[in-house]
Amino acid sequence: MFRLQVVESELEQVLQRAAEQAARRVLEERAESAGWLDAAAAADHLSLSEEAIRGLVKRREIPFVKLPNGRIRFERTALDAWARSRGEAA
Repeated sequence: MFRLQVVESELEQVLQRAAEQAARRVLEERAESAGWLDAAAAADHLSLSEEAIRGLVKRREIPFVKLPNGRIRFERTALDAWARSRGEAA
């Protein structure tokens, strides 16, 4: 019979990594289910090109959220407010 010995600190590290991964998944699922938009959808919503959206993100000129997995998401109401503040239709 094989017996696995795990040091308590190693077990804590494994549990911590699992908790972090679970939290990331929850944030990602929450953002997607709440109707947040990806760059392509944000571009369609604002009648801009996806390249223009990415440029605005790079210059931090548009409201966005960066998820733990590195993906960028946009909240529709924040985009609408941003467009109104610039005098653009949303």
